Amino acid sequence: MKKTLKIVIPILVISLLAFMGYKVVSKINHKKQVAENIKKMPVFSYLTLENKIFTKENLEEGKPTLFIYFNSECDFCNHEAEMVQQNIEQLKDIQVVFISYEAIEK
Repeated sequence: MKKTLKIVIPILVISLLAFMGYKVVSKINHKKQVAENIKKMPVFSYLTLENKIFTKENLEEGKPTLFIYFNSECDFCNHEAEMVQQNIEQLKDIQVVFISYEAIEK
């Protein structure tokens, strides 16, 4: 019995350490992949209020961009837009783009 425990316990400890090491390495690789993915802007195309097409080519290069999904009937969205307007001076170095899937008339 003691001989079996002397074999099983080290195997369990080594297995646990190997599993934890695998999980840590997987997490690090995932974070690297996410960091790489957020460096690339995906392809998109929206209509502006002036009925013109807005794509990633319209964005200023090298400037951080904040996309905000907006709905005119949403109280939270309207409050958020007011907060952005009140703090526009703090956001002067950031491109702020409001996006909505509503009809232009709204």
